[in-house]
Amino acid sequence: MNSVDEAVSATVKIRDQIGMSYEEMFWFQVDTGCKFLELHFGWMAMEIATQSNFWDLWVMEWVYDDAQIEKQFYLTSESQYKRLKVSRIDDKQMCEMLYDNLERKKR
Repeated sequence: MNSVDEAVSATVKIRDQIGMSYEEMFWFQVDTGCKFLELHFGWMAMEIATQSNFWDLWVMEWVYDDAQIEKQFYLTSESQYKRLKVSRIDDKQMCEMLYDNLERKKR
């Protein structure tokens, strides 16, 4: 199994472990990503969300972080996972990665 498959598998295991549905996980990822964009990019948030590869980068970082969480913690509830997940977002690192990797789609 390659590292991407392992990371995605970790997210699925965590979701099953805490009883979170696929839809709940999806909307938690989207909501957290939107709040991150609004906080750090203000008026450009919508443009970045719709005209770049932000969501690819966001989900990639999300599942790789879940792989680390699965190795380090035993989660017992959805609220525990959400608190842990939000506390682990490294704003500075994520912003640097976005600035380095965002590729605007040409219209």
